[in-house]
Amino acid sequence: DDDPLIISTIENFCQDSPIIEIVKTFSNPKEFLEKAPQLDFDLCLLDVQMPEMEGIAVAQMLKNKPFIFVTGADSKLREALSLAPVDIVTKPILKDRLNRALSKAYELFMDKKEYALFNVAESNRKMKLHLPDILLAVTDSVDPRHKTVFMRNGEKYTLMECTLDKLLEICPLLIQVNKSEA
Repeated sequence: DDDPLIISTIENFCQDSPIIEIVKTFSNPKEFLEKAPQLDFDLCLLDVQMPEMEGIAVAQMLKNKPFIFVTGADSKLREALSLAPVDIVTKPILKDRLNRALSKAYELFMDKKEYALFNVAESNRKMKLHLPDILLAVTDSVDPRHKTVFMRNGEKYTLMECTLDKLLEICPLLIQVNKSEA
């Protein structure tokens, strides 16, 4: 987006999200396209109307990367829809509406993902964990809202406010065993 206030709003809305981490923000579409091949991202939020290059043109150059359009330009909606975005969020951006669009993207792509982002007690930022490497998940002994996961490489992490149902949903290789079966 070319508007710093919109970028800041999106960053603030995504700050506490358990499903998204902002990798990088750009206010110049040409700079983004130049750096995009070196960035590790799964989804892009694009403003439809920007100076120098419209978000519609940027979306066409992303080559199989999913995107959500953010727009205040009603005149471009038909053209934007023709590119099959995951969703379109209109300005002014409402947190609930942005969350629904991000959740939609997450649900569309989570089955294909080998990694997921988690708020981890041992880190000051979200961590990307390789889902097939999770061997065991147990309820944290200090706070039952958290889960402790043990990884194949011997590391363990405390996943903040993570339910067992969520883990089972995103980690299809995990199985739930009750204590009497163990």
